[in-house]
Amino acid sequence: MLTCPTCGRVNYSDAIAWFCLCGTKVGSIALDIDESKATAILPIEMYATNQYIKDPRSTNYNHWRPLHEYALTSADKPLAERKAFVAQWELNIPNVCGCAGSWQQLHFEWDYDNLFESSLLAHDTVARRLIAEGKLNYLVPIEQARKVWQGPRVGFIIANYMKIGGTETFHRTLLTRLRHRVNIVGIAVTVKQFETGDPAQLKVPYYYDPQEVADKCDILVTWGFEDMSRFVKPGVKHITVHHSDMTSKESNSAAIKGDAIVCVNQEVATKLGGLYIPNAIDPDRCATRSNYTPRKVCLWMARFSQEKHPLRFIEIAQLMPDWQFIMAGEGPLLAECHFKAPSNVQFLGAIENPQSVFEIADRFVSMAEFEGFGLSIGEAMLSRVPVISTPTGIATETNSTLVELKDENSEWVEAIRNPNDTIEQAFQFARTFSVDRLVDAWEAILT
Repeated sequence: MLTCPTCGRVNYSDAIAWFCLCGTKVGSIALDIDESKATAILPIEMYATNQYIKDPRSTNYNHWRPLHEYALTSADKPLAERKAFVAQWELNIPNVCGCAGSWQQLHFEWDYDNLFESSLLAHDTVARRLIAEGKLNYLVPIEQARKVWQGPRVGFIIANYMKIGGTETFHRTLLTRLRHRVNIVGIAVTVKQFETGDPAQLKVPYYYDPQEVADKCDILVTWGFEDMSRFVKPGVKHITVHHSDMTSKESNSAAIKGDAIVCVNQEVATKLGGLYIPNAIDPDRCATRSNYTPRKVCLWMARFSQEKHPLRFIEIAQLMPDWQFIMAGEGPLLAECHFKAPSNVQFLGAIENPQSVFEIADRFVSMAEFEGFGLSIGEAMLSRVPVISTPTGIATETNSTLVELKDENSEWVEAIRNPNDTIEQAFQFARTFSVDRLVDAWEAILT
C-alpha cells in the first residue's frame, strides 16, 4: 500500500515506478516477477517509462494499449500464454485510473480465440459504463477504434515543451483530437531541462527519451530546429515539420532531412516542396468580447527571448503612460523586463489559455523577428482584437497594421493608438484556420 504525499490518496500497486493520479511520483517497489522482463509482463508500460494518466476521465486509455497491441499479434500464441497475459492485465488495471471500479464490476468474458476483437469490445463496454456513471462524455465508436489500432503506429518528437508557445498550443490542439483517429504511441522531448509544461494535457504517452518513441513507431514526426534523423530507424517514415519562415536556416536544414515535409507557412511549402498544413486557431482559446468595453489595454504574449523583443515592448510602454500594458509568458529576459518595466506594465507569467486576457485587450502587439504562422496573432484576430505586428506570419495576409523593427518607437506608438480598421476582415480570415481542418489534414498523411 502506498500513500501519495501530494493528495493523500491511498493506492495499491506492484508496478515498477508508480505515480499517483495527481501526477506525483510516489516511489518504486519490488516486483514478484523477473524485473528484466517487467515491461513485457506488465501491460501498464507507462509506469515503466515514467508515464502516468492524470485525468481518469480521459478517453485515451493508454493503459489499454499493451492489451490491444498484444492482441493484434497473439493469434499464433499458445492459449495458455494469451490467458496469462489477460490475467496479468486484469490484475494491474486497478492501479491505473478511475475506470477500475467499473471494470471490476463487469466480469467480462474474454474470447481468447479472437482476442483483438474481444479487447475492443471490453474497451467499448467499459467506456459505455463510464458514460452511464457520468465519468465520461465521449465514446470512440468501436469501428473507429479498430481502424486506429490496426493503423500505423505514429510517434512525435519535439525539442521542448513549455507552458506557453505556438509549438505547445499546436500539439495540445492536434494530439488531444488526433488520438481518437490515429494510433499515437507517444511524444517525447529532446531537451528535458527546458520542459516546464504539463504533458498530461496532451492525453498521449509522454517520454523524456526520444528513443522510447522512435523504437515503437512506423511513422515518426519531428518538430524543431535540430536534425532529428538520428532517431529514425530503417523502414520508418520520417515526417519533418517546418514551423518557421525561410529566414530560419536551422529549420530549413532540419526539414529537408525527412521523407516528407509539413510546413505551417505557405511560402516555405512552395520553396521546399513541402505540404502546407497551417496551424489551427482554437475558438476555445479566443474571446467572444460580447461585453467589450475599451480600456486602453495593450497585450504582448510570447516567450521572453531576444527574437520576440520584449524589452522593446517595455520601451513603448514607457512612452504611453495612459495605457495599461500586459505581458504574458516566460523566458530568459523576464527578469530584466521586470527590472526595467514602468508601473503601467503588468506581468501575467505563462498562461495556458489566453481567452480571459483577450476579453479585456484593446490591442495585440507582436514584435517577433520571424513567425512561420503566428498563432497568437491568429488568436487575437479571432478575438476581434486589432493586431499591430512586424511583417511576419499571417499578419501579412490581412490589412493588419504592420510596423518594422527598424522603425522608430514613435511609429509603434502611433500604430497602437490608431491601428487599421480591419477587425472584421481579420476575424473572418482567422476563422478559416479551423481545428477540424488541421486534424483532418494530419489524419490524411498519417493513415
